[in-house]
Amino acid sequence: MVNLGLLSNIYEIWQNSGFAYGVDRVHQQLRRDGTRIGRKRVERLMRGQGWQGAHLRRGWRGGSTKQDPGSRAGTGSGEPPVHRVRTVSATPPGSCAPRACSGSPRFGRLARIK
Repeated sequence: MVNLGLLSNIYEIWQNSGFAYGVDRVHQQLRRDGTRIGRKRVERLMRGQGWQGAHLRRGWRGGSTKQDPGSRAGTGSGEPPVHRVRTVSATPPGSCAPRACSGSPRFGRLARIK
C-alpha cells in the first residue's frame, strides 16, 4: 500500500518534468517535498514501471539533433551555394597614372617608385 502512494508521487513528479527526470532528480524532489525515501527504492519502483529519464544516448559529441541524410549541408533551399570572389586593390582608385598601375594592383605603388 505504501508503494502505491509513492508511485503516485513519483509519477506526478516525473510527469511534471515532461518525463525528463531520472531517478536522482525524482529522489531529490521527493526529499524536498518532505518524503523520506531511499534513492535505490525510487530506482526500483521506477524500473518496475518502465519509467526512465530522458538522456542523450550517444553522448554530447553525437548531439541530439537527428540529421536528414538526403539534405545537402549548408544550403537552406537545396541549391548549391554561390561563391563570390572579391578583389581588393592596394591603391585607391584613380590614385596613379594608368602606366604606373599597369601591373598587378598590389604593386601599383612600387611601380610608381621606380
